[in-house]
Parts: sequence; structure tokens; C-alpha cells
Amino acid sequence: MSTLSVSSRSITWYIDSGASTHLFHERSWFTDYEKTSLVKINMGDNSVQEAVGKGNIQVSMSVRGNERVKAILTNVLHVPGIAKNNNSVTKATSLDHFC
Repeated sequence: MSTLSVSSRSITWYIDSGASTHLFHERSWFTDYEKTSLVKINMGDNSVQEAVGKGNIQVSMSVRGNERVKAILTNVLHVPGIAKNNNSVTKATSLDHFC
């Protein structure tokens, strides 16, 4: 589990090495956003959720203790029906992901 902060708000993201993309439930956190046609997401518990949009989320992460690193998570899927936000290890470690 990892906690990311945006402005003065703090949220929990679950780090998922099996996920192919980031999933986030709260629309107001997206800095850039576009509605998409419904995308069906197969979840680890065998349920299916629908993404209704995608965009970017600016975050500030704690690394190596107290060091803060700012980043932008790109092409995050907006999935209102999920209870927990998902951070894809594959996506997070791609070269074009962080700024």
C-alpha cells in the first residue's frame, strides 16, 4: 500500500504488479479529463467495473523516508465503482510516465 498526496489531500493507492493501468474513483482529482466510451475492467475478484473517462492526476509521493517527489500519473482510468484506487507498477515504471 502506498499513500500519495495531492495538494492538502491524501489518498491511498494500492500498488498492483498485475494491473496494466492506473484506476481511480474520484473525478475531482483529475487535472486533465476526457469522457470515454465505456471501458470494461476485469477486477482481481472477478467482478467487472466500467471506466467512464480518463485523464491525469498530479501527485506528490514520499520516497526514501522524507524525500518528496512530484509526478503526474497519465492516462488514469476513471472508474467510479471501485472502492480502492489502483496504481499499476508496469505503468508507473514506464519511461514516459513521470515528469
